[in-house]
Amino acid sequence: MGKKTLELATEIYHHSYTYLVVGTSNSSLDNIAFYQKAGFRFHKINKDFFLRYPSPIVEFGIQALDMVVFRKKIKE
Repeated sequence: MGKKTLELATEIYHHSYTYLVVGTSNSSLDNIAFYQKAGFRFHKINKDFFLRYPSPIVEFGIQALDMVVFRKKIKE
């Protein structure tokens, strides 16, 4: 489903935008791998992004602290 969503977003937006940008938590290891396999490259980190949340988020024993932002070129 995620792969199809990215394909559809690329199809819809490639005429208007150069990049497709996504973000996930530093602790979302499956999401990080998914985006990299889908052709996204590391772009930046939004430090302490998830510290604003009312309760801590923990995945794989890792606390979500930073948002990892990836982008993929969709327009030449």
